[in-house]
Amino acid sequence: MDTSLLRSKAQAALVSEHGTLVLAGGAVFDGGSLVGPMALIISGGLVGRVVRQRIQPFTATPTTERLTALARLAESGRVRPVIDRTYSLAEVPTAIRYLETEHARAKVVVTVP
Repeated sequence: MDTSLLRSKAQAALVSEHGTLVLAGGAVFDGGSLVGPMALIISGGLVGRVVRQRIQPFTATPTTERLTALARLAESGRVRPVIDRTYSLAEVPTAIRYLETEHARAKVVVTVP
């Protein structure tokens, strides 16, 4: 499921009555505040108080072994990032405004010379 398009309460409605909703990623919330995964975890905890489903944040602990395995997958082409838009370093304010619209369909990249 594409978690970037749905809010926690709407996602919970898609899960069976006693299922578990796993929240992943950061988000842009009303008011244009880029607060990242912490807001997702907090909002999931609040929604978890008013729905029957269990809400669990997904967190990953990067290790050298995991990052090396991921790098190998990327180098082989088996894992590829999906990029929505690319901005230059001078265009960072425009990139942030785009992220705040909540219309990014994938990663937004800033290139550094």
